[in-house]
Amino acid sequence: MERIYIDTNVLIYWLFPTHPATAKPSTAFMSDIKSSGKYHGIISDFTINEMIKVIRSILVTRKITNASSWENKIKWAVEKIYNLNKDDFTVVFGMAYEDNSDDDMGFGRISYEATQLMKENQEK
Repeated sequence: MERIYIDTNVLIYWLFPTHPATAKPSTAFMSDIKSSGKYHGIISDFTINEMIKVIRSILVTRKITNASSWENKIKWAVEKIYNLNKDDFTVVFGMAYEDNSDDDMGFGRISYEATQLMKENQEK
């Protein structure tokens, strides 16, 4: 079974299918993982953290400033990911780092570790 690293954009377009041009391929991709048995999706905690930032950005852009709205959307999205079938998807921990946008070294380290993880999973 081929392991596929799922990027933040795929999760966002799958969870919030607002534009058909992006929603259709993301939804089809996630469905293909669930139904084909050919793939196993890998989602890192780093990707989940990045997804949370994107959700916040979307809410700010839509001028939604209510804290409970933010909390509910983020909780819903994270729960949906963690409720994915474990036979089809794995959430990998230990890649997230302290949130510091000035920390280019930290981001580079995490990106390198994500690349290494993808290589290791391809070899399995």
